Amino acid sequence: MQYKLHQSLMNNKELVSLENKRLNELEITQKNIILKSKIRRLMVVFTGRCNISCIMCGRKASNFTLPRGSIEQIIDLFPYLNSILWQGGEVFLVDYFKEFFEEASRYPHLLQEINTNGLLITEEWAESMAKTNVRLIFSIDSVDKNIYEYIRKGADLETLIRNINLIKEAKRRYNKIDAIDVINIVVMRSNYQCLNSFIDFALQYGFLSLNFMYMVGNTCPEENIFNPRDNEAMAYLRQSMPNIIQEANKFGIKVTYDFARCLYEKLSTPMSSISKDRENLFCLLPWQSLFIDGSQGGRVYPECICRIPVGNIFEESLEQIWNNENMQLYRNRIINHDLENWCNPNCIKGIVNNNLLQCL
Repeated sequence: MQYKLHQSLMNNKELVSLENKRLNELEITQKNIILKSKIRRLMVVFTGRCNISCIMCGRKASNFTLPRGSIEQIIDLFPYLNSILWQGGEVFLVDYFKEFFEEASRYPHLLQEINTNGLLITEEWAESMAKTNVRLIFSIDSVDKNIYEYIRKGADLETLIRNINLIKEAKRRYNKIDAIDVINIVVMRSNYQCLNSFIDFALQYGFLSLNFMYMVGNTCPEENIFNPRDNEAMAYLRQSMPNIIQEANKFGIKVTYDFARCLYEKLSTPMSSISKDRENLFCLLPWQSLFIDGSQGGRVYPECICRIPVGNIFEESLEQIWNNENMQLYRNRIINHDLENWCNPNCIKGIVNNNLLQCL
């Protein structure tokens, strides 16, 4: 009887999320500007603090951490969410993160994603994460010790591998060996010629997804091969990336890379030359997600790639922001394809993760 009651409560929790998803998809189809459906995807940057200093990191170093009380309201959204992404800085530096993680774990349908450098994971955390619906996104950049520790100043490759093994063992105990954890790799001058080494690393440590990203910003211009464009590096990647994908697919490892277009055209391609297939871009983000940036004093965007904030968590509640004037403006502009000087140019060019976008 106790088991049936537990199952009933779990099913009711999942039902709330499913009903919200159905309503949201209907409102997207109808191109509603003001939504009755709730947020489905939430991203939270708790802090600007980090335990290492990466040479390409575009975030300004900040010791600011969102006060616990300012984001307690997100707990009310857990029944409606399909996924939540926790990140920093380094999220494991936040003393109250465990409370939010455990509360979210009460909703089995809710996928928790944690973006981390992996260096602060303990046995206790490995055990907690193995029990629940969680995807770990490790930022690694190289599996060569010297290159890894050059890019990720203050990091230690042996510590990272030890912690990955902690998680691997914990997942084995809970029969979670098929969990799809991800490695994020920022591609740059120091590592672009050894990206294929991630396949063996993924196989050895149980990763099923590799996500190669282009370098943005000018924090370390000598490492940026995309802007300004390094034609020799682009030629190398044009040849190597299909081979990496083919090899990875043999082992069931998914490979994504958001710089495919960069290999053939400059990042600075003028907006006027954007191909016809992007003219009818319909981005779902303002209908589905919010991004709280604690490293920028609580600013809120539809997503981290968006340029213009829609509010601030210290000035409005998330419920108010969800349908405020700025969110309505985002939705209106997308419906009317009025994207220039508003949306991130890289979205319009297609140099983003296409899982976030939809063309109608």
